[in-house]
Amino acid sequence: MFEKTPEYPPLPPDDPKRNLTIAQPDTDQSLPHIGVVGDTYTITVSGDETNGRFCVIDMHIPPGGGPGPHRHDFEETFILLEGEVEATFRGKKSIVKAGDTINIPSNCLLYTSFAPKGGCSSDRRSRVARSVMIGRKRRSQENRNNCKRALRGESATD
Repeated sequence: MFEKTPEYPPLPPDDPKRNLTIAQPDTDQSLPHIGVVGDTYTITVSGDETNGRFCVIDMHIPPGGGPGPHRHDFEETFILLEGEVEATFRGKKSIVKAGDTINIPSNCLLYTSFAPKGGCSSDRRSRVARSVMIGRKRRSQENRNNCKRALRGESATD
């Protein structure tokens, strides 16, 4: 008659060693900026700040820029802040516009084309907030290296 509510493990206590992170990529010049294939990527939240769970990257991509076909052994989520992206996932093309969010499963091949390449109508740069799952159990240096590999379009295990 009534479904039993699933039981979840209790939440662990608060870790007072961890801090709130507020990133201001447009004004904070201390954030790491990395130039890759003509794009500018800024790590706004690192694996050190998320206890190794993920990082967030602010990506500025010129028209026609971005990586070619690639795949990762980790999940990726993109929130398009400005511009347009043509994303080809398993052979199906989709136009992603400002305000849209896409999630890319690990291990699949993805091709993204930033406007105007690929037939998108916009001729201005794109800006994307990218969240990358980098692994819960990895050490801090491995997390930093994995963020850098992700920025270059490489697998975390390359």
